[in-house]
Amino acid sequence: MAVSDRNWGEYCVALRKQMFMAEKFETTVKIEEIHVQSGTTVPLIDLRKPAYWKAGRSGKRSWDGAEKNGIEVDFAVADDGCVHFVTFSLDESRRGTLERFIERRQKQ
Repeated sequence: MAVSDRNWGEYCVALRKQMFMAEKFETTVKIEEIHVQSGTTVPLIDLRKPAYWKAGRSGKRSWDGAEKNGIEVDFAVADDGCVHFVTFSLDESRRGTLERFIERRQKQ
């Protein structure tokens, strides 16, 4: 992915923190927000291409920042052939951590 590993990793950490604070296992983000928040230099038009996200998800691009930070990526292709939203989910390990965190908060 054209986002440097450091920037992509930082973006995924921020997403994970946001999900933990909101006690949510996933968050859906508009492509425009990803473009701004991640600090990528990839043109917005390229972020809308399904091939961009497929290549990252399959490991064909250096996109290990998400995986290393416990984030899974999913997206849907709209009728116009573009990706407008990406859903970031906690991986199984981080889901368990959030579940335990929620349980502890409820017991307090």
